[in-house]
Amino acid sequence: MPQLNINRVKPAETSSESLMQRVEGLFDRIQKRAYELFVERGSSTGNDFDDWLKAERELVFAPPAQLKETKEGFEIELAAPGFAATDLNVTATPESIVIEGKAEKRSEGKEGTLHFSEFNRQDLFRRLPMPSAVDTEHVYASLDNGILKITAKKAGTGAKPAASETKVETTAAGKAVAAS
Repeated sequence: MPQLNINRVKPAETSSESLMQRVEGLFDRIQKRAYELFVERGSSTGNDFDDWLKAERELVFAPPAQLKETKEGFEIELAAPGFAATDLNVTATPESIVIEGKAEKRSEGKEGTLHFSEFNRQDLFRRLPMPSAVDTEHVYASLDNGILKITAKKAGTGAKPAASETKVETTAAGKAVAAS
């Protein structure tokens, strides 16, 4: 069964640096591409912001999502077409849920002349700020027919949960089951 990783980060935890490093890496790639676009335009000033936005659109896919609050917690649905569960990474912090995905360019390797292809490498990246604190120990995810479903329990008033990483298996019916 495909598995989804849930990285759980507690408040003021230093392991959240890895998330920051991934975000900084993405920022650096966007910055590099924006500069390439600037050079391609002849290095003329005045369109810097347009270059940045075009670079973002080329490199990052921010899919549509829905966040619903229930009495017990939150339910998130996010479109992840073309992504397998192994391509996605979910990070849960008390303040937000971050979804990342890597999709590689498809290459058929068949003979013939390719006239155009809209299959390109785009990273899925979406940070969803939560309306109230999340209990990171009770975040579950499943992927079914290109829709990533995440449930997160609201944090209680008790002690803060410890950080951990668990695997979540996706059943044929798309239900998340904690793997041992």
